[in-house]
Amino acid sequence: MKIINRKRFFAAVVIFLMVILMSTLFALSSFLGSDTPPADHRIYTVDRGDTLWDIAVKFKGDKDVRSYLYRIRKLNDLSESDLQIGTKIKLP
Repeated sequence: MKIINRKRFFAAVVIFLMVILMSTLFALSSFLGSDTPPADHRIYTVDRGDTLWDIAVKFKGDKDVRSYLYRIRKLNDLSESDLQIGTKIKLP
């Protein structure tokens, strides 16, 4: 009877460790990600004279400019409106 309990315990520990390992690997791959944006995001390189407002107006489509601008700022972790020439920003 003790041998069966040890086998069950060992199997449970192995399964538990595998779940922890898989969760860690999944979280790490999600955290590190890749430099390529999702298919629904475009990349725009900031030109001289560009402002976030101008970029939002240019690419918003039929969306509200203010909400689109907010999404650009949130997607790119932008707290300031000051853009540097050559900066690549993701567009929703």
